[in-house]
Amino acid sequence: IGAGRVEEGERVLVVVDEPLVEEGAQLADALRRAGAEPRLELWAAEERPMPHPPPLVLEGARDASLVLFLSQSPRGDEAAWWYFAAGRVARFRDGRLVEVETFAPVRPVGGEAEP
Repeated sequence: IGAGRVEEGERVLVVVDEPLVEEGAQLADALRRAGAEPRLELWAAEERPMPHPPPLVLEGARDASLVLFLSQSPRGDEAAWWYFAAGRVARFRDGRLVEVETFAPVRPVGGEAEP
């Protein structure tokens, strides 16, 4: 939470895959205690890889100023759209924010996964 520089009243989307639902709920509670307005959404689908993010994740991302994505089993073929469409990537090392890069957002082919 500190590395993300969460501020009072900030809308934070917490996205987790199914094995990390409990940890996601704990993180959302900690964010709430820190004064943020967290929203917890599940990164799941019957078929993998997903052709686009779950609709509730996209909806939450539109309103959030910070997205925390926790995955026990991350898949590059599903996460790549997020990096390019958001136009921003943060790098953390040992729990500390070390760099933030911004760039012109790149819309996915077909525009099906708009942030």
